[in-house]
Amino acid sequence: MRNKDPEAIAAAYRALSECVNARNFPENTCPASRHVQLAAEVLVKDGHYHGFQEEPLHVAASMLTVVAELYKARTRIAELEGKD
Repeated sequence: MRNKDPEAIAAAYRALSECVNARNFPENTCPASRHVQLAAEVLVKDGHYHGFQEEPLHVAASMLTVVAELYKARTRIAELEGKD
């Protein structure tokens, strides 16, 4: 990993652990979320992900799909909790 900041490294590994613990394949995953998780894991462990150079639009599409689904899920949760 290129970043030598111990706090940033610890935060990245905590986030990775949370992601791994929350994943319940295939029930709560999709191809885009698995792609984004793979890219993030490689970034945390190696400091770079080849897909950013080789297929940046594919990576971007996966990231945007995951973010859109997150927004939809948060909206739905708010509706169910009566916060809409």
